[in-house]
Amino acid sequence: MAKKEEYFNEQEKFGNFLAKEKYAGKVLKQHGYEIFDVHQANEDFRKVMKLDEITEIAGVYVTKEKQKNGKTKTVEHIEPITKANFWNAFYLPIWKNLQDNEKIKALEWFFETENENRNLGINHISYFPEKNSGHVDAAGYFYDEKKYLYLDLGLLDPNFDKGYKSWKDGTNFSLVSILAHELMHARQRKYMEGFKPDMSADLYTLSLTPIFENYAYAYKFNPAIRHGIYRASLHEKAAELQGLKTIKKFLDLNEKKFGVDQNSRNIFERYKKSMLFIKPVYDKEKKEYKPNYGIYTNEKVIFKGQRDNLTKLIMLNNIYKYELFYHSKLYKMCSEELNKLSQKNELQEDMLI
Repeated sequence: MAKKEEYFNEQEKFGNFLAKEKYAGKVLKQHGYEIFDVHQANEDFRKVMKLDEITEIAGVYVTKEKQKNGKTKTVEHIEPITKANFWNAFYLPIWKNLQDNEKIKALEWFFETENENRNLGINHISYFPEKNSGHVDAAGYFYDEKKYLYLDLGLLDPNFDKGYKSWKDGTNFSLVSILAHELMHARQRKYMEGFKPDMSADLYTLSLTPIFENYAYAYKFNPAIRHGIYRASLHEKAAELQGLKTIKKFLDLNEKKFGVDQNSRNIFERYKKSMLFIKPVYDKEKKEYKPNYGIYTNEKVIFKGQRDNLTKLIMLNNIYKYELFYHSKLYKMCSEELNKLSQKNELQEDMLI
């Protein structure tokens, strides 16, 4: 009974955390919902936001057109947006005029299209993290065992004040990039379904195996190297670059249809810079660099172009440690069996005498 009460107390505590810290949780709280189960909360959120009722979005945007008399006139346009042209919702002049539920629906259309076209087998998208997922504070994650994808909608919160300015200014880019990133992780998992330990593989494939996962935390690296190993790892870099390529693709498609929006271009360039190139900060007192988000900066400054070599050395060390552990256990098991057999033989000899 005590354990049951403890469980419900923990669930209530986590529900209060979600209602206070997560965008989707805040929405439910505003509508009088309490959160005890994240799966039910996700369904409630969909109902409150009327996500399953949206089949078409009116994409409103304005242009300034020169008249014959030389004056400039503001003209309003409406672009019908469905699952067939969901990327038009990510055109910044349209995006900034959408309601939050319309923005979320456009993101879902992108998710559904990728999931279907690539046969990823993801069951659903969730806007609440699971308590024991290990990714409560993450911008998103793909949960392979349960086949769902989590996306944090915090960037839609008007009070959002974390991260780089371009993340908030260009939520159309940021949220698409995060979603594309996690969809890439789902593609990587699918790619690895047929992989067996005895197969020969390149470094990228090996980086997707348990040999690679979390290996940096087993070594006494300084924070910059530890973070850099994760940030510039081949599988993480591939996912991050996929996000960048995806928003560039949608930017180009929208420019082809609507024309160049200079504000979008500027935000994209800032976003790209924040992802790849960030000026490293050197701690003179500790005589080491501080953790850095930039992929290129980590590879060229933190690792001086030697990150792949470090990865290979650590992987080899992990393999040898595993082999040593495995054979030590095997040796212990065989020794115990031999000891039992020896005792049995001695008992049989005593009985014969």
